Amino acid sequence: MGISLSGIHSCLFDIQVIGKVNLHMGPHPYADARYVTRDGCMTEKVSWEEDRPLYEQVRQWLLAQVTSGRWSVHQMLPPEVILAAELGISRVTLRRAMKDLVQSGVFTRISGRGTFVARQFAPALEQNRAARPELASETSLVGVLVSSTNSLFISTILSHLEHAFYERGYRMLLASSHGSLSQQSQRLLQLADSGVAGIILYSGSFLHDETINTLKRRAVPLVLIDRYYPAIETHVVSSDHLHGAYIMTEHLLHLGYRRIGFLLNRPEIVTSTLARFEGYKAALKDYGIAFEEELVMRAQIREEPVRKYLQQAEKPAAVFACNDDQAIEFLHVLHTIGLKVPDDIALVGFDDIPLVSRLDPPLTTVAQNIHQIGEAAAQLLIDTIQEKVTAPKTILLPTDLIIRQSCGSKIQHK
Repeated sequence: MGISLSGIHSCLFDIQVIGKVNLHMGPHPYADARYVTRDGCMTEKVSWEEDRPLYEQVRQWLLAQVTSGRWSVHQMLPPEVILAAELGISRVTLRRAMKDLVQSGVFTRISGRGTFVARQFAPALEQNRAARPELASETSLVGVLVSSTNSLFISTILSHLEHAFYERGYRMLLASSHGSLSQQSQRLLQLADSGVAGIILYSGSFLHDETINTLKRRAVPLVLIDRYYPAIETHVVSSDHLHGAYIMTEHLLHLGYRRIGFLLNRPEIVTSTLARFEGYKAALKDYGIAFEEELVMRAQIREEPVRKYLQQAEKPAAVFACNDDQAIEFLHVLHTIGLKVPDDIALVGFDDIPLVSRLDPPLTTVAQNIHQIGEAAAQLLIDTIQEKVTAPKTILLPTDLIIRQSCGSKIQHK
């Protein structure tokens, strides 16, 4: 059964809470608040005993995350919706367990921000962490700066990054630039000044950032994920966006579509999006299809612009959204104006974020290996910190075509 679009937007809202952790520099008592989230939130599936109250077992599990060193002092806990879903329990049960730990001083709640491991629990925590000395060193802290925390794709990358760093004995300090170049520059310098051992950057700007050169001069280990600056030599870990877009466009051409639209609803284009656009155009050229600028939608995905886009004399028979978030928005508008996918128009995306397999119809997309991205980026940063790698290195990871119902194909891979 597919998920309704209203349900999707609700899920997106809940998951966005993961990343609402800003880097506060200054005297605030929670200035170095960290969040933890993992793919699955834990290393193994939790089995609950039938003869003990469930909330007591959940309370014991939560406490174990602190005493084991998984969650450190001042660290922000994952959102309730994530913890409850991954533990397979109701939020009511989770809240009861968390309430007990708040009352006993293990956790503290800050209105409008979330739940954190309390400072007063530090002595017990440090005693239990004595066996994990690598977590006690300031050099085990790395900074991660992302362009936004309102994206399922970015949240998933963060989950895999945290997992990769945790397995290697590193903790993660998260900050967001909110898509602003000036804030990106500010946050990068703040992270560097805070003493982190290195920085992972997921940039939201296509503009040149001189701060990158500043960090290079200061010898701050830096790895860029997904987007990079062509004029600056840095470590980069990215999917092969060009090839991914090429094979998606080729798939649509094999299905018989000739008028294939492309969604570019942002005025600026980062390198990953540009590579996808170039892959789309390259496939058209190789198959003898002329590129038509009118098939590129550059406006915001709202009802009026979409209606105008589809009112062309020869409207697109298929639309390639440059990412799944845009595909979801476009699908929502299509439902609103009464068009069916794929009966009236085919729709495909890029990223294979969670939930798109349960859309109505399930979305054909290009899957990035996000687990591999997180692993490769974390390892490259650590290798740089340990001076095992010095020359700028680019790691391009393969993508996979995931065929579902939205493209109109009778063959589905999953």
